[in-house]
Amino acid sequence: MAFYVNDPIFQQVSKIPNIVGKINFILEFQSKYIDNPGKHIIKDRKNNKQSSDLRIKGNELFISKKYEGALEMYTYSIAQAEDKSENLGLAYANRSAVLFRLEFYEECVKDIERALENNYPDALKPKINERKEKALSLKAKQKKIQYYQPMPSINVNDRNPVIECASNCVEIKNDLKQGRCIIATRDIQIGEIIAVESPTYSILMDAKWCHCHHCLKLCYNLLPCNSCTKALFCSSICKYDSISYHRYECPILATIESLNHHFLIPLRIGITMRDQYKNFEAGIEESGSVYKSRRYKEIHNLITNEVNRSPENLFEGALHTAMCYTILRDHTDFFESDEDYKDTFVELIFQHLQTMTCNFHEIVELCPNSDGTYKLINIGVGAYNFMSLFNHSCIPNVDKTFHGISFCMTAVKTIRKGEQVFDTYGYYFTNDPKSVRQYNLKQNYYFDCHCLACEYNWETRNKWNPSDDEYRFLLLPLRNHLIEVERGNLSIAKKFRTEVIDFMKKIENEMEENKLLYVFHNLQFILMACNRCFGNIRRSLA
Repeated sequence: MAFYVNDPIFQQVSKIPNIVGKINFILEFQSKYIDNPGKHIIKDRKNNKQSSDLRIKGNELFISKKYEGALEMYTYSIAQAEDKSENLGLAYANRSAVLFRLEFYEECVKDIERALENNYPDALKPKINERKEKALSLKAKQKKIQYYQPMPSINVNDRNPVIECASNCVEIKNDLKQGRCIIATRDIQIGEIIAVESPTYSILMDAKWCHCHHCLKLCYNLLPCNSCTKALFCSSICKYDSISYHRYECPILATIESLNHHFLIPLRIGITMRDQYKNFEAGIEESGSVYKSRRYKEIHNLITNEVNRSPENLFEGALHTAMCYTILRDHTDFFESDEDYKDTFVELIFQHLQTMTCNFHEIVELCPNSDGTYKLINIGVGAYNFMSLFNHSCIPNVDKTFHGISFCMTAVKTIRKGEQVFDTYGYYFTNDPKSVRQYNLKQNYYFDCHCLACEYNWETRNKWNPSDDEYRFLLLPLRNHLIEVERGNLSIAKKFRTEVIDFMKKIENEMEENKLLYVFHNLQFILMACNRCFGNIRRSLA
């Protein structure tokens, strides 16, 4: 149902001063004037016919030796199959065949055992038992996949005493114009670690056939939820640990995804906080001088930009909040008979629909292109307590590398004592002209950027005209190494990264005198490409 700015209901809702009042008004309007608000709920039930169709597609891909595609189809076939059905057993067995071909022998054995537990036909058992024996004999040759390199750590003597995840090279300060911001307490060198943080909440958004719904781990033999087709888990441990929230989202997950997948992380927060509703105010007012990661209090206190939002935007947020509440109320037992939960729940959903757009971050991984190079794709969204405090610049002085769902932040420029540490909100001066950057930042984040690139209207990368031949030719051998780095060559990246950092340090002072801008920012991109080789890489299975 669509509403417009001049609709009477819009005008009435805009005059209600608090979110609970707005939601109550919308709910009453729905009950009076909209027939059966829950009629569009998607009944996400297992379907053996769909499971069989997906398995047949997997077979076709397997015969064509398109093993990665076959693996994906078999996993979705497993997700669709009814619990303990023969279809489930067949899908596990077929996936075990792909895993065997790909030399994932341990995963192959696990899938064969699962097939045998799920009514796999007796007549076919000799074949998969033979495959199991072969896989067991080849376990020593198991293909090892290292999705990311070990997370770097901050030296114990350099840990920040008041910011749990950070180095003591930074501090949190309050600025009258920019609010909370991150300031260097000493000179920070290029390549130096600034913070290592895990999210308080994270949601899987893409590549669901090979990532765990709960921990987002890369996994090629996922386990399905017994009831819905949307959640797959890397282990029985993750499946069990997800019960606290998935028991409520399970019957409505398909509906929420179909309406707007951006509802998922506010909904997860609202559901996860349920046990703390009774002592909610005390929890967020808890005193303490340490800024912690993975604690709700810090997420609650992130900026919402509510005062800057248009009445239309706030109305839309209230409608979405009412929608989430109605679906959860009518199709789960989340609220039981205690209506006290409702007010806290709707306040949380409304708040985090706003904090999400301004503060939460995409979780990324590198995936192979057809030409053998790798591209960044977004697989999820995370709510990070400390990372959310960094302000934007179109010429950021830090870079983030994701190791699983956690990130490592390092300097890509020397940051002097007293200078602000800047992340980017996705808009680089090298990629987008000033007009595009300023428009998007204003629309999405409600501020005007005053970085040097915006103040002096620096040219985008495609218009650069390098004038210093000496340094331009020095870049050429680095570019040859870059080709290997872009193909995910970790050994080259390890060696090459040091060369790049040394080169950047040599020319940085000249760059600050408006010379060699082209060279320095090219080097920053090369350094970032090296950093990514240490983080999440979903390598080709071929």
